[in-house]
Amino acid sequence: MKIGDLLLDDIAQKPRPAEAAAPAVDGTVLDAILRRAAAHPDRMAVQDEDDAISYAGLVAEARAIAGVIAAAGLHDEARVGVMTGRSRQYVAAVLGVMMARAAFVPLDPAMPLPRRQMIARAAGLAMIIADRDRMGDARRLAWSCPDIAHLVCPDLDDPDSPTEAHGARMSAELWDHLAGSAADDVAAAGWRSPFTGQPIARAVMEDFGRAAAEKLAALVTHRSRVLEIGCASGFTLRALAPLAGPYLATDISRRAVERAGGVARRLGLDRVDLKPMAAHDLDLLAGRSFDLIVLNSVIESFPGFGYLADVLTRAAGLLAPGGAIFLGNIRDPDRRDAFLDDLAGFARSHAGDPDISTRLDAADDLFVPRRFFEDWAARHGGFRAEASALDVPGFDLAPYVYDLVLRRDEAAPAHPPRPPLGLAASSGACWRAPRLTRAGAGARRGRSWRAQAEPRLVEGAEFADKKTSKL
Repeated sequence: MKIGDLLLDDIAQKPRPAEAAAPAVDGTVLDAILRRAAAHPDRMAVQDEDDAISYAGLVAEARAIAGVIAAAGLHDEARVGVMTGRSRQYVAAVLGVMMARAAFVPLDPAMPLPRRQMIARAAGLAMIIADRDRMGDARRLAWSCPDIAHLVCPDLDDPDSPTEAHGARMSAELWDHLAGSAADDVAAAGWRSPFTGQPIARAVMEDFGRAAAEKLAALVTHRSRVLEIGCASGFTLRALAPLAGPYLATDISRRAVERAGGVARRLGLDRVDLKPMAAHDLDLLAGRSFDLIVLNSVIESFPGFGYLADVLTRAAGLLAPGGAIFLGNIRDPDRRDAFLDDLAGFARSHAGDPDISTRLDAADDLFVPRRFFEDWAARHGGFRAEASALDVPGFDLAPYVYDLVLRRDEAAPAHPPRPPLGLAASSGACWRAPRLTRAGAGARRGRSWRAQAEPRLVEGAEFADKKTSKL
């Protein structure tokens, strides 16, 4: 039989049975949920893999978020990013944003961070709501997107606590392998040009150490107590220790400490002591005091801003009156695009050269804006941040980095957290400042909070209701 033999015209269309018309629904999704919560407050509204929440509890958490948004002064239809897993917190966050008449922008945690940065910038996000597992990424977004002024975390009591996983570059085993297997001090610390992939010349690394010592010479005397965090193979130590008094050099790698100890012995630096320890273990030095604390080319390997802020706070607790913290070779986010463009251009111009292995990805490096340190200094008080360029001929990274000194200055004012607004004090709410205002007239305070899981109303709920009635 051929297809043409089929009498398609004879195939009658059988009528479908009539379907009942769906009942009309008045209002919005939010209105429907509020009605359901009023009618059945104790019924389960959302269940995820960890727990479940009732309608009353869901509405209470949503109202808490709406109160946070209102207290932050965000205008109607302000963009609020929501970056959580598939959980009840996501539902509460979206409803809270709707209650506050803002617009929610989903930030899928599965997306690469650069993609989320593009979304955040294009949307002009003013706030991000993230769970604790995504707070590390939320901080990176906040410090790379100029419009983000507030971070909110529903399941973290302390918004400044470090939540980032340490990652491969915080692995003692990695640095032990480098320090133990390399034949020279440059390779032992992983010092390679990002452009050529070849080890940086030893003379350049010696100049790198001397540049730090010259900047710090005015801050130390032969009685000054110095702590170096992340001494690696000792290029800063060999230049700075002769100018100072007791010098404690630490590193996450035991083998790096052993190598730096060999340098100190060869140079006759008998006031140098060494200790294997990570930057987050500074509490092991409780009770000691230092006039200068040095982190030279260290923080680019830190896992995030929460970790960095925690290390700075711990270091400040060890600092003597009038002391200073030096941070060297800090990756500059304002120069990141130029850095990547220059790397790509260099790779193109040397295509096919077997001796060239250009590093085209800087995703693992922590780029820190100057305003992060200014904000940290403002929130802690008694510190001033002073940035300077790194001038080391032949050091390929110099155009894309900066150095910074945090000086003890008791006259420097602190910007204390604002009192909680719109939430009951028992909610654990507190303020944080992602950055200083551009005018430098004070800190913009973002809201972080922990909502109670139990169904209860919080202060500011009436305001959220009034806004909801306009939807």
